[in-house]
Amino acid sequence: MFVHTVKLVPVRHRRIGVFLAPDPAHGGAQAEFNVETYRLLAPTVKIVRPGIGTAGGLDVFAIKSEIDGAPRLLPEVLSALWRGGEVPTEALPELQFRLGPEFQHPRDFDPVLERRSAQRFFWLAVGALLALVAAGLLLTLGGDWLGRSSRSAKLEFQSVSLANWLSQPLRSNIFYNTTEPVRALATVPLDNTGYAPPAERFETPPPPVVRGGTPPGYTLARVQATGEQRLVLVSDYERSLLPRVFLNGRAFPTETLALPSDALNRIAAGAQGLNDQLILCNHVTPRTHRDGFDVSIAIWVGLLIAGLVLLPLAFIALIVWVRQIKRRGQLRALRVRLGLPDRTSSAAPAVT
Repeated sequence: MFVHTVKLVPVRHRRIGVFLAPDPAHGGAQAEFNVETYRLLAPTVKIVRPGIGTAGGLDVFAIKSEIDGAPRLLPEVLSALWRGGEVPTEALPELQFRLGPEFQHPRDFDPVLERRSAQRFFWLAVGALLALVAAGLLLTLGGDWLGRSSRSAKLEFQSVSLANWLSQPLRSNIFYNTTEPVRALATVPLDNTGYAPPAERFETPPPPVVRGGTPPGYTLARVQATGEQRLVLVSDYERSLLPRVFLNGRAFPTETLALPSDALNRIAAGAQGLNDQLILCNHVTPRTHRDGFDVSIAIWVGLLIAGLVLLPLAFIALIVWVRQIKRRGQLRALRVRLGLPDRTSSAAPAVT
């Protein structure tokens, strides 16, 4: 794995204070110092007006002597002690001069202690990923609690004999295909009603070009099965074969098809033991004919996208968190070195 890093450069933001102190870089001569804040930016960033152009980001502190006008960045551990009131402002030039050789790496000045949300964001990202994984597994392996089981809702394709179809209960999750026709007991054409399955729920094939034949449309047919009579919505593909009805489709709940009530009443007239809850539809397919499967796929796709976004962010947060732990260790060591009492807080209040 290759990580591309950009070397950041300090860009002056604003002056926040002035004080007098000996300048150890110039033989201890008394000098006026400015306390300034800087922002670490990429070299390619062009700043027209520092106060506005550097408004975003965290402060890196520096002192500037009037003798040479050169800014001297303070290591974050030193600026943290100063901001917390543990080190007086007048001691900054001496401490910066003495500690400077020990803190020369650019990371020593990066304000990692101020990034308090690193640990919280890391666990939040990890928790979100685990929650998505759990949701994906629940919907894939046991979606019954949503009423859309990913296993039971999958569409099965069965080539069955006519005798088996007539003797078995009609099921809505099976796409039946038989090579033998059944004879219709009654038919009701739906031409005059202009009926078509609801477009928002079903995908229907385009009507074929008819030359001198029956115009495209649908017909309701009633057939006799073992122990009950059933309804079949015959598409224009098989209308010319009536009264023979070929079974090539899936059963849907009657209310989802939005059939004309008058046609339903006419086809049910004189029927005995009619199954009016499910209607077998030839060449009519739902827009989500793999209900539970689609839900699971959507969850896993969302998990993949979230992973691509959250994993790098969690990795960055983890790096910052580790650097914070090391920086707190540096801070404790510097307190001991300067004879300061140990503190449990990891960051000092901001300077206004």
